[in-house]
Amino acid sequence: MSGWKSKVAVVGGLGLAVLAFVSWSKKDPKPATPDAPGKSEVRPKDDADEVDGKDGKSPRTILGRVWLDKLPKKRTDEIDVWIFFGGGIGIEDKGSSYRSTLEVFELERQGAKLDVVFLHDAKKQTVKFAVKSCSDDPAFDLCLELDPPLKGVSKLRSWGDDDEMDKAMPWGRELRKAAEQRARSSKP
Repeated sequence: MSGWKSKVAVVGGLGLAVLAFVSWSKKDPKPATPDAPGKSEVRPKDDADEVDGKDGKSPRTILGRVWLDKLPKKRTDEIDVWIFFGGGIGIEDKGSSYRSTLEVFELERQGAKLDVVFLHDAKKQTVKFAVKSCSDDPAFDLCLELDPPLKGVSKLRSWGDDDEMDKAMPWGRELRKAAEQRARSSKP
């Protein structure tokens, strides 16, 4: 019986992800919780999260955000979406509103380094990253630089808080919520 429930959760999570991605509604979403990802919070200082440079951000900034290679202009635009969750799991969704490929991976963040294991084929990769302010695309205010590139991706973009994301991508919160559900149901 629990195997059946697991399959239903996986299919349901995937369905939610697809629906969130397809729904391009222009409604004015409200934060799900007052401490939604993207809002600043006070945390104890951790040497592993130190950053160099004036525009560098804490490596923790990578977590819980929707990271994109570009902002889609229409539903058929293919984009690469990454979300890294603090619970040691992440999702890459590559494609358009109508067709996409979803990959779930485990991750361990140590400071500004990620150890990633893609669950489908057990491929492993270690990548260093930096979260910085960016101005190369006015739709975003954060850039994630990956070295070496993660599955061919060397730079992703996001927003400093959810309100900015809502203005540019009203379906972002639903996408993140559906991805989190999918990630939780896929955890081995």
